[in-house]
Amino acid sequence: MISLLKVIVFWILLPIAIGIIADAVSRDTRHAFYDNKVDVLLQRYTTGILVELIVFSILAWMTIKQSDNYTWFMSRVSVVWMVFSAVVILGATVLMVLRLCKSEIKRLPLIRNDIQSKVLFSFFVVYTLVATFLVLPNSRDTTMIDIIVMYKNDMVALFHPYTEWFYDSYQNHTNRIELFYAMYAWITDVSINRTVDYILDFFMMIFFFGIYRRIEFIVLYFGPGLKKYRNYMELGFALMLVALLFIDGSLYTAIPQNVYSGVTSLTSCILPMGFAFGIAFISETMASTVRNGWKWLVRMIFLMPVALLMHEKGAILVGIQILIAIMVVIIQKKLLRREIGLLDDSED
Repeated sequence: MISLLKVIVFWILLPIAIGIIADAVSRDTRHAFYDNKVDVLLQRYTTGILVELIVFSILAWMTIKQSDNYTWFMSRVSVVWMVFSAVVILGATVLMVLRLCKSEIKRLPLIRNDIQSKVLFSFFVVYTLVATFLVLPNSRDTTMIDIIVMYKNDMVALFHPYTEWFYDSYQNHTNRIELFYAMYAWITDVSINRTVDYILDFFMMIFFFGIYRRIEFIVLYFGPGLKKYRNYMELGFALMLVALLFIDGSLYTAIPQNVYSGVTSLTSCILPMGFAFGIAFISETMASTVRNGWKWLVRMIFLMPVALLMHEKGAILVGIQILIAIMVVIIQKKLLRREIGLLDDSED
């Protein structure tokens, strides 16, 4: 029972609380994209997980510099994380109370009354449950084995998953997503096997849907001509997900099999979101709303530590996306100035 309460606090309340604070601090206007309160809640949860990954990547980097001992690492990081969680949840509670006092929160239906929204929400729930309890993990993923080997050897390091041959210290590597999962198993007192097989499967699948829901709204917002194809886009995405339930694909696309894998999350979640942020940055900048454009660029920069946590070359890949987006803006502005110059010359 206590473990269940810990899971609820750290996997549900904490991410939502972080999302509430992030919205309040940044005065975010993203919610203008979303259709209903379910989308708002889902995006707050997604933002919370992203912020958690950023904070943990910094915390893990600082802690591992001091020691490679697994027990020492977990005992120190878990204490800091629990303090961090308590402060965040308390802060979010205060914000919600203040908003209630100012009557800023209105009672709205959780789901729109249209049938499409209800069908989409039902599909989301059923798919998450099926992916969690009925789909076997991809055989090429070693997330759980890596955590078990580190626990067994009481050392934060990289091992060959089957021979347990020591590769190198984690101090010289950056793909530490396994440590993030191990920390939550440590804090919630849930075994590593159950954490990976059930808890991670369930909550990371919610995170996955949140990422793609955000991408959908960004693309449709900055590409209004695509809105008429929205139903077809959502149907095609749903069919693709259903196909993935029955196809044992590569680790890069094996989303329902290993959504928690660092490689899968990077290639199927973080990089696509970086691409969507790049579209928003280019669109806002070219529309002369430069301030809003730079906000999207900052979001892309914040993805770098998340990508770094998932793969040692993740930050480089996101960095390439940032450079491409900036180059596109520079080239488009030069072409625009040239066209304006030609028009001025023709008028003369």
